[in-house]
Amino acid sequence: MQIKGIVIALTCAIGALSTGVVAAADAMASAPLPALCQITAAVKHYPADADKAKLKEIIADASVSAQNKTIAQVLLGMQHHVSDADQPKLKQIMEDASANPAMKDLATIIATMNHMPSEGDKAKLSTLCGK
Repeated sequence: MQIKGIVIALTCAIGALSTGVVAAADAMASAPLPALCQITAAVKHYPADADKAKLKEIIADASVSAQNKTIAQVLLGMQHHVSDADQPKLKQIMEDASANPAMKDLATIIATMNHMPSEGDKAKLSTLCGK
């Protein structure tokens, strides 16, 4: 009887752990958008060093979508404005019919930024970030 109880307890524990892992993975997959919005809102000529570190984490995370990684890479390379080489990458996101509308809005804001987001863009970023 004791072995049966131990087996049941272990089965429940493994089930709870796997559910937690799946929930954490789902949270990580959606986590980049708010972070990217916050980093974009804070840009003054280029991202701050702490923001650059977060962008590198997003780029290195295997669970992050290609579009999130593209936006993170573009922000990481930003110097006062998006480079001519990075503009087509943002345009591709903006024109992708399957892209998340918030991702399209973020790409549009970044593509048109000059030194920092406008006050209107900051308000939109606040909405996109859920704050």
